[in-house]
Amino acid sequence: MSVQISGVFKDGAGKPVQGCTIQLNAKKTSPTVVVEVISSTVTDANGHYSIEAEPGYYSVSLMREGFPPSVAGDIYVAPTDAPDTLNAFLDAPKDADLRPGVMKRFEEMVNRVVDLSGATEKDRERAEQAAQSAEQSKDSAALSATAAAESQKQAARSADAADVSARSADDNARQTAQDVLACAADADSAAKSAQTATEQAGQAKIAADTVQKAQEEAGVSAQSAAGSAGSAAAAAQTAGEHAGNAAASEISARESALTATQAAEQGDNSAAAAVLSEQHAREYSEKAAKSEAAASASAESASSSDASALQSAEKAEKQKNAAAESVTRAEQARDEALTSRNEAVEAAETAATDAAEKAAGKVSEQLKAAVADDTQRAEAAMAGAESAAVASQGYRDEARDIAESLKPGDASTTQKGLVQLSSDDDSDSEAYAATPKAVKKVKDLANQKAPLDSPDLTGTPTAPTPPLSVSNKQIANTEYVQAAVAALVGSSPEALDTLAELAQALGNDPNFATTMLNALAGKQPLNEILTSLSGLSTSGSKLPFFSSKNTLMLTDLTTTGRGLIAKNSINEIITYLGLVETINLAAGAVPSTRRVNEKALTDDIYITSQDIFNGQVLMIGADQNLDNFQTPGLYAQDMNVNTSTALNYPENNAGSLMVLRSAGVTQIYRVYNSSRSYTRSKHSTQAWTPWVPDDSFPVGAPIPWPSDTTPQGYALMQGQPFDKAAYPLLAIAYPSGVIPDMRGQTIKGKPNGRAALSYEQDGVISHTHGASASSTDLGTKTTSSFDYGTKTSNTTGDHNHNRGTMEITGTLGYFRSDNSSFYTASGTFTLGGSTAAKSFTGSNFTYGVPVNFNASRTWSGVTNTTGNHAHSVAIGAHAHSIAIGSHGHSVTVNATGNAENTVKNIAFNYIVRLA
Repeated sequence: MSVQISGVFKDGAGKPVQGCTIQLNAKKTSPTVVVEVISSTVTDANGHYSIEAEPGYYSVSLMREGFPPSVAGDIYVAPTDAPDTLNAFLDAPKDADLRPGVMKRFEEMVNRVVDLSGATEKDRERAEQAAQSAEQSKDSAALSATAAAESQKQAARSADAADVSARSADDNARQTAQDVLACAADADSAAKSAQTATEQAGQAKIAADTVQKAQEEAGVSAQSAAGSAGSAAAAAQTAGEHAGNAAASEISARESALTATQAAEQGDNSAAAAVLSEQHAREYSEKAAKSEAAASASAESASSSDASALQSAEKAEKQKNAAAESVTRAEQARDEALTSRNEAVEAAETAATDAAEKAAGKVSEQLKAAVADDTQRAEAAMAGAESAAVASQGYRDEARDIAESLKPGDASTTQKGLVQLSSDDDSDSEAYAATPKAVKKVKDLANQKAPLDSPDLTGTPTAPTPPLSVSNKQIANTEYVQAAVAALVGSSPEALDTLAELAQALGNDPNFATTMLNALAGKQPLNEILTSLSGLSTSGSKLPFFSSKNTLMLTDLTTTGRGLIAKNSINEIITYLGLVETINLAAGAVPSTRRVNEKALTDDIYITSQDIFNGQVLMIGADQNLDNFQTPGLYAQDMNVNTSTALNYPENNAGSLMVLRSAGVTQIYRVYNSSRSYTRSKHSTQAWTPWVPDDSFPVGAPIPWPSDTTPQGYALMQGQPFDKAAYPLLAIAYPSGVIPDMRGQTIKGKPNGRAALSYEQDGVISHTHGASASSTDLGTKTTSSFDYGTKTSNTTGDHNHNRGTMEITGTLGYFRSDNSSFYTASGTFTLGGSTAAKSFTGSNFTYGVPVNFNASRTWSGVTNTTGNHAHSVAIGAHAHSIAIGSHGHSVTVNATGNAENTVKNIAFNYIVRLA
């Protein structure tokens, strides 16, 4: 079952430390954890941490970014440990710690004190329970006394009831015999009527039904009526048989008419007798029930008297037994009478049934014989009942004598006997004692106590308080003693006692003076204490004491107080209080004056690790081989000169050595004035393992190492196989048995979906390159100036042009708007015109318009020729403008980079711890 280690990690200033990794490195193999297995947790923003740690030994390491790893110490987690903080587990003493003898003794003492405290608490509870039980016993005793007196009265009443019951049984027996005789007479009469009842069979049947109904109403108690009903049924059957012969004998029928009438009357009489018998039977049943109830009450009263007499006196025990035997004999007599009566009824019914099956002529004789037999049985039962009545009367007289001998009298301190009980709790009368309720309580408690004949008293025994008048072998408890003392002192005034003795002394005593002195010598002299006592009111369970004002007062005396007063020695008091075991245990307790590391035992002691280890370190000394230190404990080497690898030190520096022992031996060497520590172990007869420096790297973790020389206990990670049996912890990290080759490799955080230790080739993510040249306007450029000189064309190309005839014709005129006439002109004219204008000169209107001349001309003839000739062309020096314009260029990106993807780096060897 894991144990929760949780809390808030704080620095020296009390501030929470966040992002700190807490690692638990298993130092030993436990049932649930393998050695060197590491679990870790990281503190949150509030410095909170929580670890569900399996039981075992762990080395606690702390790692925080920006700080070197550190070892906080060792802890031991037990399956029974309660959840606590890491600080508490680190501060707790370890099982492997070398503790001083006084510390172990102190722990034993603390455990013993805890046990003693629990025992004392139980003793106190038992004492309180005993006090309550004693108080209840006192009340039960008062009730028991009252119940005893009541039981005696009840016994007397039971005896009287037994006498009445016996007489009633005698009377009932006689009545039963008379009923049986009456039934026999009825049966005889019915038989005679049946022989002559030929024509009146129906009336006889009705009479038989009436008798049968009366028999059913009589019930179980009307046994005599049952006989009558059976006889009537037989008569009815016989009448039915004779009814078949009625037709053959008319004369006999006439003679039978009168007889049938008489039979009907007799049937009515029989029914009346049956009803009367039923009433008698009911009365007898009620009397028998009352007798039985009285007998039961007598038995219960006798049983109650038995319980009271057993507590009162040995004589009462014998008388109780006699009364019980008397009741038993009375019950036996009653049972015999009932048995005889039942047998008589059964015999009568059997006889009636047999008679019905036979001929009618034999009915009367058999019924008479059966009735005679029943009569004899009834007489015998009556005689037995009379005998039982006589015996019951004798028993009654004997019980009455017993009751008379147990009749209570007034309570007295001078004579023996029973006292009358009273249920009053505020009476000052001295003639009564106790209450009946107390008797029942005492009896219930007595049933839980040891038997009187062989008492085996354990714990805190209690006993009921007997009345003061009892003088026998009952146990006298402290309450009885206190009551006896109080009764002796306050039962009668001292003056009256003195006067009575004085009167006796004056009766013709010649030595009056001597007698007087002798009488006074036996008196307690009066003093202040006795005077104070006489002024106190008497009350049960009280103890006198002097108050701070020197006044005598009364206080409650509990059952526990009475029990303590009754003890004769200190040992008895210790036993009574149940402190024997406590005192025996306290005898071996450490005295309170003792101290632990100068800390007194009178207050809570807080033990720190410094208290445990202070002064407990053993010095190693010179020339000591560490292979020989296999006893668990703390050792120290204070001289560097005493250390060497030849003596199996991990390095030539002083330090401390801790030796732990379990299945083997483990040594932890911590170098002086540094944080370096080394661990090695040895199991059975095997050799010591090499010293391995403690660090925060678990087995299997790749460790960057800045050298080609591998430290002891480590191996380069170059893909080589290793022995899984020799290095089981490394095999857990690398189940394949092969150490990964880390040369030229980097470690990548494992993404989801990828297996641990899976290999990935180098590469870059797929991407594209975009390339372009910037757009540039080169402007207008001019070519260089060049003079081509004068060039001459060739001399060819001589030709002529034909010229046609041109004839020009046209009309010139103008249009006058005033008279709508067009005027034309002829002759020579010149081409021209002006802007239209109009004006008035007096009554003359002048209007000028442009002249429109239309003409055409036809040309004819050939032009003149000049012959072949050449033309000189002067080109001259000049330049040409070239417009380049805005445009783009295609760019080709050349490949670049190293043979592999890499960043700036420093080469380290990866090593792994072998374990």
